Amino acid sequence: MQTLLDYISQDNKVKQKQYVTCLNCDAFNPLKSMQMTKKLFHDHKRIVAFHGYQSFKIDEVDANVAHEIGVKLAQKVFGNRFEVVVTTHLDKDHIHNHILLNSTSFVDGKRFCNTKKDYWNMRNTSDELCKEYGLSIIEDPSYDSKKLNYHVMKTYMNDIKKDIDALVKESNCIKDLKDNMKKKGYEFERIDGEDVVYHPYCNEPIYLKSLGEKYHFDEIEERLTDKWILPQNVEHTQSFYRCKEYYQLYKRKQLPKLAGIHVAYLISINILPTRKQHISKDARQALKKMDQYSREIELLAKNKIEDID
Repeated sequence: MQTLLDYISQDNKVKQKQYVTCLNCDAFNPLKSMQMTKKLFHDHKRIVAFHGYQSFKIDEVDANVAHEIGVKLAQKVFGNRFEVVVTTHLDKDHIHNHILLNSTSFVDGKRFCNTKKDYWNMRNTSDELCKEYGLSIIEDPSYDSKKLNYHVMKTYMNDIKKDIDALVKESNCIKDLKDNMKKKGYEFERIDGEDVVYHPYCNEPIYLKSLGEKYHFDEIEERLTDKWILPQNVEHTQSFYRCKEYYQLYKRKQLPKLAGIHVAYLISINILPTRKQHISKDARQALKKMDQYSREIELLAKNKIEDID
C-alpha cells in the first residue's frame, strides 16, 4: 500500500498537498489509518487496496475542478464505508485523478470485492458528475477486445491463471472454485457454448480455452480430483491410482456400461472420490479392498463386458 501511496503522490503539486484529499482517514498519515482498520478487523489478506483513476479531456478542465469532481466521485461511491485518498495529477497533457481505496471497510471490516457491477457504478457516477459540470464523457464505452493493448490483455490472462492455480488448492469442486473467484471480482459466463471469464479490470470476455488446456473446466476438475488423499497403506497406492484413472474415464462417459455402473457404486459408498472431509466408515474398510476393486473395474472395462452373463 505504501508503494501505491508514493506513486499517486509523486506529482509536484501533490507533494505540496495542494491536490490531496483524504476521506475517512487521517490526512497526515492515511497509511497508518488504513493499517489500523485492517488490524481492528484482523484482515491479513493479500489484496490490501484498490487503485482507480479518472481522466478528463485535454484543456477542458482545470486542476481545481478536476479535484473537486474526483472527491465527489469518491464520496458518492465509497465515502460511507471505506477510507479513500484522492489525488489530482498534472504531469500529463490530460489532467487526471487517482483514487486509492482501502480494501477493508472501516464500518464492519467487510472487503471491497471490485466486481463488474462496482466498476460500472463508478463509471456511471463519474459520467453523471461530468455532465453536471458540462464536461465531455465517452458516449459509447464499448470497444473491441482486439484493440486492447496486447500486453495489458496478457497481464489480465496471467492474473486469471495465477488466481485459478491458487484457488484450486483451496477449493473442493468447480462450484467452490467459481465462488472463490467471484469473491476476487471475477465473473463466469457461457458465450456460444464457450466458457468465458471476466477479469475485475476488463469488461471484455476472456475465453478459458485461450488460457491453455490446464484452464478448461474439464481439466480444472481433473486437477481438483488430484487432491484426493491416498490410502494410508502404501501397498494399495498403485490400485488406488488405477481406480482413479477409471473414475476419470467414468466422468467423461468413456467406460463400458457395466464398468460405469461399478464405478458409480464405488462413488455411492464414498470410495471414489475419496476426499479428506468425506471419509465414511464404509470407505475406510473399502480402502483395504482397493486392489480387488481396481481388478474388478479393469476386468469389466478392458474386456468390454456389457452384461452379468
